Amino acid sequence: MADDTPVWDPSGAAAGVPFWSRRLFGEACVHRADAAAALGLPYELAPENAVAAIEDWLDTMTSRGYWENRPEFAAAMRGNGQTLHFHPTDAPGEWLARREADMVVLERAHGKADVAVRGPATELLLVLSRRRPLAAATELEVHGDRALLDHWLEHMNWVTD
Repeated sequence: MADDTPVWDPSGAAAGVPFWSRRLFGEACVHRADAAAALGLPYELAPENAVAAIEDWLDTMTSRGYWENRPEFAAAMRGNGQTLHFHPTDAPGEWLARREADMVVLERAHGKADVAVRGPATELLLVLSRRRPLAAATELEVHGDRALLDHWLEHMNWVTD
């Protein structure tokens, strides 16, 4: 299927095939972590692949379509300019998320933030996708407003509780 083949894209961005390619790759990375945990095995993922999965997670969770379909999530994630910075240390990629009244603005950029999280990309992916508690991710550094990060992580759930 060509990248320009029209297919439904729940993000609202009309990216079509590239959306689904990215989405399925991100899902496979996260569910491989679930399988490793269930079997009591270590989880290994190349840092570049972890960055791609983080990108998918953040893009999906901050997409217009996700917000429109999950009003309780949108209500919890609204803010007045609070910023979070996510920075993998072992592969290129950085994200600055700004909580606005009507959306989270996600930039692929370095910037000063209210809270910053940095460390290995796989650890960052596991924490952001709630596969590992932040307290167990000893390789991650957190600088700034820990309560803001805790709120973000608490509401970054894919399924309704």
